[in-house]
This record gives sequence, structure tokens and C-alpha cells, in this order.
Amino acid sequence: MMRAGRHRRWPLSRPSDGFVALALGLVPVVEGLALALAPSRLDDLLAQLARMPHDRQRLPGLAAVVIGVGPAWLGCRLGA
Repeated sequence: MMRAGRHRRWPLSRPSDGFVALALGLVPVVEGLALALAPSRLDDLLAQLARMPHDRQRLPGLAAVVIGVGPAWLGCRLGA
């Protein structure tokens, strides 16, 4: 039994946990949209990526991380 004044803390114990859950939920949504809307374009992109040397593959990956950190940081600053 829970005492008065105590809140259930699971599964989301902090406001930032809601942001993490939102971010994790949006990843498959975005990837699913790419597959649903342009599957042949995605095949072309993956084939092109497979032909690239590994050192050149790092640049788009790093760019994706940098682009993703900006909105994530902004969401945390705005209290998401």
C-alpha cells in the first residue's frame, strides 16, 4: 500500500524520462516513414552507402548525431 503523499515513480520517474520515451518512440516512426514512403530510394541510399569507404561513412553518421543533438538539447532546455 502506498502512503499518502508518495507518488508512484515507475515507469517515468523524472520529466526527462518522458523525453527519452518520446525520442525512443519517434525513432521507429521516422524510420518507418522512410520505408513506407520511399522504399526504392532507401535501397539506393543503402547501396551507395555500402560502396563508400568506411572513413567516408563516418561523416554522415557524425552529421546525423550533430543534427539530432540540437533538437534533443533544445527539448531538454524547454522542459520536454
